[in-house]
Amino acid sequence: MKIMEYTGAQYEGPTESGRFEGMGTFTYPNGTKYVGGFKNGTFHGEGTIYVPECGSYTAMWNEGKEIEGDYKFSDELEYRKSDWDYCTLKDRRFYSEIKDGIKPAGASQLTDNKDGDPRLEEGQYDAGDGFYDFKKRDGKVRSFKDGTVVRYLEPGEDKWLKNKCRAGPSGSVKPIAPAAEKADEEGDVNVV
Repeated sequence: MKIMEYTGAQYEGPTESGRFEGMGTFTYPNGTKYVGGFKNGTFHGEGTIYVPECGSYTAMWNEGKEIEGDYKFSDELEYRKSDWDYCTLKDRRFYSEIKDGIKPAGASQLTDNKDGDPRLEEGQYDAGDGFYDFKKRDGKVRSFKDGTVVRYLEPGEDKWLKNKCRAGPSGSVKPIAPAAEKADEEGDVNVV
């Protein structure tokens, strides 16, 4: 296994003239992983990008450029570029509701998390892959599960979150938390 000195990314597989060549696995520091073919150091042939807790994208690549591919969400919902009929004006159910049925009256489902919506405290906003805390205003999106940092806000994303996304206090599933807050205070961040 080769670890990239400056990025912390990892590569496992054959190389030729110092570049990735043949079938291999490239793992980004945030856990996202590409498994498939490489040519001259770029994605080539069939390969799949796995994004933890989000889904996977399987595609045909030609020297780093995507030719065609299919995205599958972590709940097995397959994205279709045409004839997309999931969560439209005519049917606004989440995929878990289509697969498992709608919850009884009084048990509203605000996200596609069949175990319940992640708990948000006052000042926190749902960013999809985690939450942003407007009280801290530190630009960090944290994991719903344990509060560790998963990424940083994109430019303008804070405004979008405030205008478009679910805000705390809300939700029913509480994070595991304490260790994450301690690690965050010590400056340990799980992103590049």
